[in-house]
Amino acid sequence: MAWMTLLGLEDIPDKKLMSGESIMNLIRIITALILAVLPVAATCCYAKYRGQSGRQMRILLWAHWTVTGLILVGYLCGALSVANWRLSPIVCTAFIVSMAFLRWAITKQKTMQRAAGVLCVPLACFCLLSACNVLLLPTNAEEVNVQYQLTNMLEKQGLTYGYATFWHANAITVISGEKLKVRNVSVNENGVQKATYQTDSRWYEDQPEQKNYFLLLNNAEYQKLDERKDPLLNQAERSFVLTDSNGTTYQVLVFAKNIF
Repeated sequence: MAWMTLLGLEDIPDKKLMSGESIMNLIRIITALILAVLPVAATCCYAKYRGQSGRQMRILLWAHWTVTGLILVGYLCGALSVANWRLSPIVCTAFIVSMAFLRWAITKQKTMQRAAGVLCVPLACFCLLSACNVLLLPTNAEEVNVQYQLTNMLEKQGLTYGYATFWHANAITVISGEKLKVRNVSVNENGVQKATYQTDSRWYEDQPEQKNYFLLLNNAEYQKLDERKDPLLNQAERSFVLTDSNGTTYQVLVFAKNIF
């Protein structure tokens, strides 16, 4: 399922089979199956590769299966499975191997030419779909992207150092060019805690000449603190609400001292 969704498969139970969305979903399903099967087929033809093109195919196959093996070990036995995009390198190498194999089949194997030509059609359609999706991306990302909006609103409040959960913390720090230094924390039933993933322990210490610190929370995170009557809510020097273009609200607590 992660492989399918990574390639764009959507859950659209309310759409008819022959609707535009369903046809695009069908193309994605076919492409996902092709990219999963063709590298295996290419490996089965390993002994048939000859000359320079055959040597290139062997190198591509070794690269693909090495990448696939390393990532699947972490995906099946580790924590890589928390996000499907971590399979992206496998998709990349599978696509390269598949295209190289189809080219080899069309140019070197007469018995496989028709089948290889047919398989090129859904792959080409998938490429066109992906290109269209890129063209449809908004050109005014700084206006519609939530992370950019939060960065601008926090800067207008004169804040420079604070804490937020993983995705907001890292994005805002990068977008602002470190004018806003936002450090990663986890918010759960135990309150606000330091997040040790991809962080430095010094980030949670008192910062020289830093007058105040802020904590950025979405509604769900704020609700968790409110339910447990977290003392941080009463320690805030001031608080205010930020609202993005989607209507989502965020609570910002400002403290006169470090919360850790």
